Amino acid sequence: MRPSLLQELAKADQLPSPPAVALRIVELNRDDQVDIRELTEALSQDPALVAKLLRTANSSLFGLPREISNIRQAVLILGLRSVNLLALSFSVLSTVMRGADSTFDYRYFWTRTIATAAGMRLLAERMLPTLVDEAFLVGMLGGFGQLVLAECVPERYRPVLELWRNSGYPLHKIERDEFGSTNAELAADLLTSWNLPARICNTIRHHVEPDGETSQNPGEHRLAELLHFCSICGDLLSGGEVVSGAAEIERVGAQYLEFDRADCCDVLLRIQESLPNLALGLELRTSDPESLAAISSQATRLLVRESLALNEQVRAVTSQLRELEERSDLELRAISDPLTGLRNRGFFDETLEVEFERARKNGQPLGLLLLDLDHFKSVNDEHGHQAGDEMLKQIAHAIQETAEEGEEACRYGGEEFALICPGATPEELEARMEKLRERIFAIEISAHGETVRRSVSIGACACWNAKAVTNPAAVVAAADRALYRAKAGGRNCGRLVTLG
Repeated sequence: MRPSLLQELAKADQLPSPPAVALRIVELNRDDQVDIRELTEALSQDPALVAKLLRTANSSLFGLPREISNIRQAVLILGLRSVNLLALSFSVLSTVMRGADSTFDYRYFWTRTIATAAGMRLLAERMLPTLVDEAFLVGMLGGFGQLVLAECVPERYRPVLELWRNSGYPLHKIERDEFGSTNAELAADLLTSWNLPARICNTIRHHVEPDGETSQNPGEHRLAELLHFCSICGDLLSGGEVVSGAAEIERVGAQYLEFDRADCCDVLLRIQESLPNLALGLELRTSDPESLAAISSQATRLLVRESLALNEQVRAVTSQLRELEERSDLELRAISDPLTGLRNRGFFDETLEVEFERARKNGQPLGLLLLDLDHFKSVNDEHGHQAGDEMLKQIAHAIQETAEEGEEACRYGGEEFALICPGATPEELEARMEKLRERIFAIEISAHGETVRRSVSIGACACWNAKAVTNPAAVVAAADRALYRAKAGGRNCGRLVTLG
């Protein structure tokens, strides 16, 4: 079996040693109760590291309300976990910065690194708020293995990078062909040997192919997906090929994060805006800020341009839907009674005619109920029209609730209501009348300290055979005759007549 890249580097005595400060931070974090004083003392052994920590904490990326002026303040304001992970990223990266390979594009590498880290923090704040600090750390260390290879085996790694740039073939596949593992796997193995947190190491190991590992826990898997996406953003913003880079960002954003073009544009712009501040805090020489802005602008225009036609279609459809909604609203108002919300008399006439013709064609029965409130005029006269309106609204609501599926409740006029009942038999109409009578008589309203209720008289027509009936008006006339009988019979009751 071919030895791993880590073993090859170790045999050649080219493997970087873990920094003392990083080792001390890892050691302190094995204890759940980390002492702030001990952590401060450990960090203070590396003044350059402290300076980077403070400048980064004060950058716009962290958005703190006031300036942090010393490491103890940083620990108190950012929290132990944030400071620990920030310090780890800076301390680890400082171990491999000797510039051994003059052909390695360090400016490109550091621009990509901080762009990836900035993107990770921005996205984690939205999508993984409990892992924001871990997200920034894996963003900083995601390309650590590439830096190790460029520093430790420049002669072997240079042809790999040249083939990658010239062929467009995926870098991780070229690395695996040459070394038996990828730079991400090397970084994960190396950081694991230095006892860095397993979540950090696993995320870095799998981010190049986040779907290839099924044993990761959900947090690690999501971090790996974010790192995969942000690494591509970092590639583009550090000077990558814009057309293919923008297309890949859109593809990966949709696949892993359910991002559309607008989301991708927003992420690119926010990362680009944070880069100069972050680079200044880390004292890193990156690509020119104006160049970064130009790349981001070009990529954004590309993504937006491709979506313009779709946006125009969306706007057109939205406009049509709005017109339909407005038209529907107008039509609904035209057929509705403004007080009760029931359908109005015009709708009743049209619907009864339709149902009558359907009953004639299909040979089905047709039922109609006419309801008239008893002594309703006295409610308006004695208690005012507001009380009368409230009673009408409550009774309309009761009729609507009682209506079966396919039936239409309407305000026939004044205190009269109608219920069209397609297919209803005489027995069903009798039961419906009694249910409505009881329900309406139970309704009470309060007017000037008094409780007011009214009964209802109901006339029903059961049209057995519409073919034997002249027109819908005959059905209405029959129901009206039944209503007159109910009134004459003492009110608060129902009467039924049949036709056909």
